[in-house]
Amino acid sequence: YAEVPQGTYIVDIQNISYGFTMKGVPKVTTKMKITDGEYAGRTMYFTNVLSSPVGVAILIRNLRKLATDLVIEYNSDVEFQNLVGVLGEIVATNNIPTWYRVRKSVNSRGFSSFEIMGVVDGLL
Repeated sequence: YAEVPQGTYIVDIQNISYGFTMKGVPKVTTKMKITDGEYAGRTMYFTNVLSSPVGVAILIRNLRKLATDLVIEYNSDVEFQNLVGVLGEIVATNNIPTWYRVRKSVNSRGFSSFEIMGVVDGLL
């Protein structure tokens, strides 16, 4: 498959997980399946490497747009890892809406990035 191009998509967020790069740097991976349009059925993965304050801030901004009552902040690596684990469980059990409008783009360094625009209602 060719890469999904830049654009805005309606996605089902299927998984959010915390892990580490091969160099041991914390990362958060978000798995999304496109639910509408020409690319329906395709899966997108976005990995946010938590190596800089800017990267953490971008991830926090996106996670705060999820339809959850959780307080999303980064106080320590361990606390944030636990928070992402809870978010992953919430998404996996469909306890929050998982359909979101997401914009895929390319950042200034040429890497794919995404922004959660908001919840999409009425897809059931």
